[in-house]
Amino acid sequence: MRTLLILLIALTPFVSCRRSAIMNTTQNDKIRSEGRHGFDSYTFCSFTGHKTRTHKYKIGKWVYWYANGQKMAEGTYIAKKKKKKTNCKGGARVHYGAYGRDWKCWDENGNEIKLKTLLEQGVLTKEKQFP
Repeated sequence: MRTLLILLIALTPFVSCRRSAIMNTTQNDKIRSEGRHGFDSYTFCSFTGHKTRTHKYKIGKWVYWYANGQKMAEGTYIAKKKKKKTNCKGGARVHYGAYGRDWKCWDENGNEIKLKTLLEQGVLTKEKQFP
């Protein structure tokens, strides 16, 4: 038992919890959402040396609701990587959540609409935004 405890303590620095648990959020007191975030980091250069920045991104199944309780959208964010310009040579490859092909969306009355409609209205945002 003691050996197992020592082994767990020794390995702790190498274990990274990179995804948060399912959570509820509110945006503008109008939209509720439920889903998970992944966490990523990248290095940038400065006069004082290399620095690390972290950010979160949406991953896995997410559900959004209107303020009236009607489901707005449901679908999966897929983790992808994109090159981000930094002041370090070569930039960085950073994770973001991209919309999967399984998204279903509805208007406030429950009529099915396209994801593109919610994106054009600015209700949902494209997930290629970085900090």
